[in-house]
Amino acid sequence: MSGVEHQLIGLESVIEAMDQRDVKRALGRAMSVGARKGRKEYSGYIRDNLPAPARAVKAAITFRPPRNGENGLLTVVSPSTPLSLLKPRKTRKGFSVEIEKGRRVLIEGAFQFPSAGKRLFKRAGTFRLPKKGRYAGRGIKREDIEQLFTRSVTQAADDPAVINRVATVINETSRAEFVRQIKLLGGVS
Repeated sequence: MSGVEHQLIGLESVIEAMDQRDVKRALGRAMSVGARKGRKEYSGYIRDNLPAPARAVKAAITFRPPRNGENGLLTVVSPSTPLSLLKPRKTRKGFSVEIEKGRRVLIEGAFQFPSAGKRLFKRAGTFRLPKKGRYAGRGIKREDIEQLFTRSVTQAADDPAVINRVATVINETSRAEFVRQIKLLGGVS
């Protein structure tokens, strides 16, 4: 789980001069605008590096607004992304999948079967004897099958440089929006 905490610092004198309800209202609006901008920044970076669908990226990024003096929290949490979402193409040797934008990788021996939808699988490499059916316990050995996954949205977003960039964008946007809201609510002319 990666997240970016943000708060507004350096505006104490303006806050003390206003009615507390107006300050809370302005702060909530500023945090909301900052979080939207941060979510957009995070999403843009992730979509540049990981060809995941926009709906998967959007669902992974959540914002918890500030409560009782706590900071707001922007969180990125998602399960691993199945390779079937990354534009697979069938080849003679297996499947070609776009792991990163503009870079395709051949996964030899990968396959799909109709009852599993469009998910990609590969034999795991360990042999097992069938437990049921015609050949149960006899000489035909089969390998285990496992579904193929790539990096999750969380792993793609967990880069310290990106986290710092997103935190800077959130702080700048929140601060500017807070000042704008203070002016709108009549605290500063």
